[in-house]
Amino acid sequence: MTVLQLFAMVVRTLVLSMLGSAMPQAVTDPPPLTTQQVENGFIYEKTRPAFKDSTRKQVEELGVDFLLDPETERKFRGLGMDQNLLETIRRAVTSVTVQCEPVECEVAINNNVVGNTVGTILTKSAVKPGLLTIKVSAPNFQTQTAEVRLSAKQRLNVPKFTLELLTGGLAVACKPAPVCEITIKGSNNGFAKSGQTSQQRFTVQGLSYGEYQIEAKAPPAYFPKTSTVWVSSPELRPVDLELDEDPWGSKTDLQAFDAVLGSLGGKEILNVGKQSRSSARMRLVGDPPSIGLWNAQVIESVVPNRFRWEMLIVGSKWNVTYDGAKVISDGDKKKYSGTEFAQELEHSIRLFSTMRLPVVLSLIFPNFNIRKGPNLVLIAESRLSAGMIEPEDRYTFQLNADFSPKSLLHEHLTAPRSREEMEFGQYKSIGQDLKLPHVVILRYPDRPKHEHIFQYDKIEINVPVREEQSRR
Repeated sequence: MTVLQLFAMVVRTLVLSMLGSAMPQAVTDPPPLTTQQVENGFIYEKTRPAFKDSTRKQVEELGVDFLLDPETERKFRGLGMDQNLLETIRRAVTSVTVQCEPVECEVAINNNVVGNTVGTILTKSAVKPGLLTIKVSAPNFQTQTAEVRLSAKQRLNVPKFTLELLTGGLAVACKPAPVCEITIKGSNNGFAKSGQTSQQRFTVQGLSYGEYQIEAKAPPAYFPKTSTVWVSSPELRPVDLELDEDPWGSKTDLQAFDAVLGSLGGKEILNVGKQSRSSARMRLVGDPPSIGLWNAQVIESVVPNRFRWEMLIVGSKWNVTYDGAKVISDGDKKKYSGTEFAQELEHSIRLFSTMRLPVVLSLIFPNFNIRKGPNLVLIAESRLSAGMIEPEDRYTFQLNADFSPKSLLHEHLTAPRSREEMEFGQYKSIGQDLKLPHVVILRYPDRPKHEHIFQYDKIEINVPVREEQSRR
C-alpha cells in the first residue's frame, strides 16, 4: 500500500467519523449524507488544512439525501461554502422517476405514498439509496409493483408502468317473461352490447369497473324496465330484473274488447240501451258561430227504434225525435223551425243515437274486425264486401287506464266521407253493477270550436216508456 493510499484511507475514516457515520466496513452501499453531516464535515474541514476539499469529495462519493432548497442554501453559504461545493451538493441528490399509462396513478416507495403523477410522470428526489419497492395504483385499475435498486447520486428512471383495467362481469335474467331482450350500456365508457335471455342468463364479461344501465324488454306482454348497477369486483355479478305485465299488451284483440265491456260492468251493458229515460243539461257551442250558443234542460227517452229529446230552452219547448231513418223536430209556435240551431240538433241527434256506448259496442261485435292499436287504443273496422278495397266505417276508441272508453272517433271512409268524435267522462253507476258516462261531448275534427255537451243528472234503464210518449 502506498503512502497516498494510506492517507486516503485515513482521511475517509476521519471524515466519516466527524460526519457522525457509524457504518460497518462490510456495507457496500453506505447511506447518503444528511444536511447535518455535510454541515459538520465542512466545519471540521475549515479547521483542518489537511482535510481541505474533503466534504466535496465525500458528497461526490456518497451523495446527499436532501434537496438544496433556498433555506438550506442560505445556511450553507453562511458557513462559507463556495459555489463549487454548492453545485456539487445540488447534483448529488438521488431521484426516482415513475411513469404510468394510460391514466394518472398514485405512487408509493417502500409503502410510503410520495405523490401522484402529472402528465403520467412523477419524480421523487432525495430518495434513500438501496432496494426500493415501487407501487402504483389508480381507481378501477390493477395495482402494479416493481423492485429496483437505487445507488448513491443516481437519478433512476423506473421502467414505465402500463396499468390494466380491473374488470368484472354481469349475468342478467328477467322474469317472468320466457324471453327478454337485454341491452347493457356503460354510463361513462361508451360500452354497449345486446342479447337475449331464455333458458340461460345473458352474460357479459370483461367489463371495466363502473356504472352500467341494463334495459330488459319483452313486448308486448310486459313493460320495459331499466336498472342501474355497478361493476366493482372481478366476480361475475348476477342481476335479476322483475318485469311488470303490460295489462294492454298482454291481451289478445278480443280480450281487449272484453276488458272494455268489463270496465262498464260486463256484457250486460250491451242490452241497456234498448229502453231508458234520462234527465240532462245540454250546452251547444256552435261552429260556425251563426249556429249560436245554447243551454237547455233535456229529458231523453229511448224505446226500440226511437230516440227523443224534450228540451226546455229559455222558456220555450222544442222536441227532436229520431226513428233510425228520419228526424222530426217541432215545439212552441215552431220558434226554431228551419234555423241553423234546429238543423244542428237534427243532425247531432242521429250521432248521439248511434254513438251511445251500448249501441256502438253492440254494433261492432261481432260484425266488425276488432284489433288493438298502440297502448290503450282499440280499433274496429267494418268487414269488406266483394269488390271493396277499404272498410266503410272505422271506430277508434281511446281508453282510460281501467279500459273504459275515453273517446270514440267514428270515420265513414267511403263517399260521402265524415268524421265525428264523442268524448266520455264522469262514469257513474246506473244500477245492476253497470256504469255509463254522465258527460258526453260531441265534436268534429274539422270544426274544432264546435261542442255539443250533455251532462246527465240521472240515467234510468229499463224504465217503462210508452210509445205514445216518445212521439209527443
